[in-house]
Amino acid sequence: MSKLQQNVSYLKGLAEGLGVEKASREGRLLTEIIGVLDEITEELEGLQEAQQDLQEYISALDESVG
Repeated sequence: MSKLQQNVSYLKGLAEGLGVEKASREGRLLTEIIGVLDEITEELEGLQEAQQDLQEYISALDESVG
């Protein structure tokens, strides 16, 4: 689990532990912000995996050409 993912999980747990009321305006806002952070984390991890795949592909091409 990445550090960013750990931090988002911590925020989720913190919000639950503090008893943030999802029905209140503030609680709804915090819940939505944490949800967006979770989505951003997932997207970043996907991009990191894609970048790693591309790097491996380029290395393989370089070896076959060189």
